[in-house]
Amino acid sequence: MTKLGAIPVDAFQAWEASMQASVRTCGSLEEAAQRCVKLIYDQFRESVVLARLYGVLPFSQLPLEARRFAASVAASRGANESVHSDTRVLALLGTHGELSAWNERRASRGHLAIPLISSSFVEEIPMVSRMLKELGLPIDWITGATKAITTDMFGRLGGFFYVEDAATAVDQQARKIIPAQDFVSKHGIKTVFGTAGVYVRSRMFVTLIVFCRESLDRAAMKHSFMPLGNMFTNATSEIVHRGKLFAPD
Repeated sequence: MTKLGAIPVDAFQAWEASMQASVRTCGSLEEAAQRCVKLIYDQFRESVVLARLYGVLPFSQLPLEARRFAASVAASRGANESVHSDTRVLALLGTHGELSAWNERRASRGHLAIPLISSSFVEEIPMVSRMLKELGLPIDWITGATKAITTDMFGRLGGFFYVEDAATAVDQQARKIIPAQDFVSKHGIKTVFGTAGVYVRSRMFVTLIVFCRESLDRAAMKHSFMPLGNMFTNATSEIVHRGKLFAPD
């Protein structure tokens, strides 16, 4: 086990290569995501409280429980009629952390599947809104505001999501970027960061989010972790191309 702020560059690169080789052998994207976040937690548990990997996927490709969850989120905001088969959903693929309840994606109470119905809908969710913008994900395409997608859109993907202090960071509307402040205070969350990767052939994305008890430098984490999203998608591209997104129930 190693602290994130203390791992040498060559050691981190060796760990990344091992992670990539490990997830390449998985039978589904869900299995690969779960393996990835467990490897992150196991290697860096001195710093990491919780690691999660999400996919931005069409509603129609989600398993039944995730579709029901996404529909209930939309209904709770009066937008249930806006969800259709092509609606993009931020779906939890893998989760691992300190508590056993965090180690099974189906046990998620609030983040199993969040429908990205419109720009205004996304703006109501501070962390998701900030994350998508900082990662460079094309929100207009995700929400269906534009059907066209260009190489340039994917070329802009490469940002880095970073929250220096989860307890104090706010957005332009003075809302806490990490709304779950009970979680932040109870588990001593300091820095939160994330990266993304893209499946060009299938026009899908994944995003990795890591919640840490350690205060971490943005530049150092970006240098180490930003390649991880595309390393993961490169390792799992054939799985996704074959349509093996979720393990059979």
